[in-house]
Amino acid sequence: MKCPRCESEKVNLLTKAPVDDAWEVYICETCTLSWRNTEGPNITDPEKYDKRFKLNPA
Repeated sequence: MKCPRCESEKVNLLTKAPVDDAWEVYICETCTLSWRNTEGPNITDPEKYDKRFKLNPA
């Protein structure tokens, strides 16, 4: 999995929904962006993430 904002592969599962595993939250170790797996592709897909908000880890 890649971070949508900086495209780092250092992404960890932060937490899961307490009931029925309805959602998961991930966090990027590089830029600290967090997102739910239930959000749309404009948030979860690095190719569709708004380029105005992309970060270069360098």
